[in-house]
Amino acid sequence: MMLKLYPRRLASACLFMGVSLLAVAAKAQNTVYGAGSSMVAQVWGQLSNCYALPSGAYLVKGAPAASVTPLANPHITCSPIATQAIEFDATGSGAGVNAVYAHSPAIPLLGSTDAAGATPVYPSIQYALSEIPLTMASVSIYNSGGLIGGGPIGGGATAMMVTPPGVAPTNPCTIANVSDCQIPNPGERYGALVQFPVAIVPIAITYNVPGSTNSIKLDTAAYCKIFNGQITDWNDAAITALNGGSVTGGSSLPIKLVGRVDSSGATSIFTRHLAAVCGGLVTTNNYSAGTATLPASIVSSFTLGNGDSRVATVVNATPGAIAYISFSYVLPAVNNTGANTYNLPTATLQNANGDWTLPIAQAASISFASIAPPQSDASGNYAPGATVNGLRTNPQDWVQSSAATAAIAKPTAANAYPIVGTTNFVGYTCYNTQRSVNVLKGFLTFGGGSQANTILSDAALAQLPSNWLNAINNTFLLNNGDAALLKLYFAKAGVTGTGCASLSSGAGA
Repeated sequence: MMLKLYPRRLASACLFMGVSLLAVAAKAQNTVYGAGSSMVAQVWGQLSNCYALPSGAYLVKGAPAASVTPLANPHITCSPIATQAIEFDATGSGAGVNAVYAHSPAIPLLGSTDAAGATPVYPSIQYALSEIPLTMASVSIYNSGGLIGGGPIGGGATAMMVTPPGVAPTNPCTIANVSDCQIPNPGERYGALVQFPVAIVPIAITYNVPGSTNSIKLDTAAYCKIFNGQITDWNDAAITALNGGSVTGGSSLPIKLVGRVDSSGATSIFTRHLAAVCGGLVTTNNYSAGTATLPASIVSSFTLGNGDSRVATVVNATPGAIAYISFSYVLPAVNNTGANTYNLPTATLQNANGDWTLPIAQAASISFASIAPPQSDASGNYAPGATVNGLRTNPQDWVQSSAATAAIAKPTAANAYPIVGTTNFVGYTCYNTQRSVNVLKGFLTFGGGSQANTILSDAALAQLPSNWLNAINNTFLLNNGDAALLKLYFAKAGVTGTGCASLSSGAGA
């Protein structure tokens, strides 16, 4: 999930892309296909079905990929555009980014093919949703070549090689050959790589403690020790002291850790936070950075699930379980997203300022408020000399890094929720039809409207501050002013005066 959306009538920046079924989408004049974050899949489906041709479903990984129908938001009435469709396959963040790089129906990424693994459900991938920040190395691979899958991007089930510019693949990827194959250089085919946040995402700590009726309080030391394996029972004295009495009624209840097996944005946000706050609080801190998979030193202590949906299922079925998860999958947000019917609770966490907070949109907004977009003034207008937060032309500079030193890793403001990240749009600039451009721009603009705001807030996702919306809009959606200078806005390939002028009209999709 993840961001601040705008009304269609406004030319502002967006934040999410959704999904629909192919059988229905075939009726649309144009369809845009995406893959990635399972964390925001439910909300993405709600946004998509409100803006564009309602499909009633998005896809989740499996053999075959399964269609899931998101709950219609009970607080709004939508008027979708029947000539557009936005598809989404919840493959997980790492696989989604790999799919954008590969841009190929020959790459069956974790649930994007039928049961036989021979028929891709989508003809191509134009965008990804990811909570895993792109690194400078990842951007370099898009532009200059290198290994993806097991490489710097990470998380894919393949080891694909991006060829350098001007070099044709000698071992092209096919359905039968995805473990050691090559894809064309995406930078010279689809234009500049694009990454920007679309929503602020709190990561909840959920649990299954039978008989516990109040939200269990955990301070930083307690959850650091739990997820490092140094508090192993819910009746531990530290948990009892924080909650004014035993949360189990005085009986022993072993703690059972649950986490993600796939390359996950939720894991990246969670491990980045533990790397930032656990030092000195635990005997051994197993978390050194925001890794998209659980560290080898601690992973054997976890029961692993593929996607947030599976994590929720495991927690619901396991007394004593505790897990990190998107707030969309737990109470009260799950009542609006329909992600499950488990009614899982969330822990109340103490932040670096000493405040007790829940993973709600307002607290997540506070955690992000002090972070500014690259090369911007206070209002988000383009300021070429303001480079302290990076350059607008560098995709990695638009998103907080996975390092423990990133500002978002340890929010210090009053009432800020401590475990926060962003869901990010990952794509490119050049498309082979103006209709694809129109779908992307229209949906992103829809992101700032009141309907989208309600959908996001009901799922505990926070909108981006106005300075970020302004910066995203002026860089990627408009085609005049500052955007004309940067040439990073979405455009049709081959159009003179754009950043896509040198590409043929058939380059992108």
